[in-house]
Amino acid sequence: MPFNFTAGRPCLDLVRTVKARRHDAVEGLVVPDDLARWIAGSGIAAGLSIGPLDARSLLAAREMREAIYELVVARLESRMPNPGAVGIVNERAASAPPQPRLAAPACRNATLQADDPLAAVLSMVARDAIDLVTSPAIARVRECADAGCTALFLDLSRPGARRWCAMNTCGNQAKLRTYRTRRAAAGTELERRKT
Repeated sequence: MPFNFTAGRPCLDLVRTVKARRHDAVEGLVVPDDLARWIAGSGIAAGLSIGPLDARSLLAAREMREAIYELVVARLESRMPNPGAVGIVNERAASAPPQPRLAAPACRNATLQADDPLAAVLSMVARDAIDLVTSPAIARVRECADAGCTALFLDLSRPGARRWCAMNTCGNQAKLRTYRTRRAAAGTELERRKT
């Protein structure tokens, strides 16, 4: 599954590694290499050597992803989140994030270092989730209007009326379905008038 990084926040990009959550959910983090691809694609820790990931790494990322989803949806529904989800996000956020290091001798480049690279990446994502759910930006989080998608995204449009996670995918597909439905209805009406 290709990953899409247009949700507007790293934590929401992680959440959308599950597609069509409310229907026939499709898991995007199936094997540890998928997690490595997501981390690399997200750019959240560019320059940090993650190293090989294993099944435990994958489980930790999925667990946090579901906890973030629960926190965001609870805020959107104005309800108390599951305490377990709060605990998971707080635990991951407590890990040290990657530390920048200047590359000697010219000091023109920087790298990131961490004792536990995966914990550092998850810490950054967890901290982003905490920032999102405690900020006014949470009011701008939307669920994609495409019933086959249901991805969460941050609506940064001026009027705050964005309906789809991405216009070039879900938005275009929805408009095409509407067009086809109208065209079929118009054709049926034309045939009815002929008879």
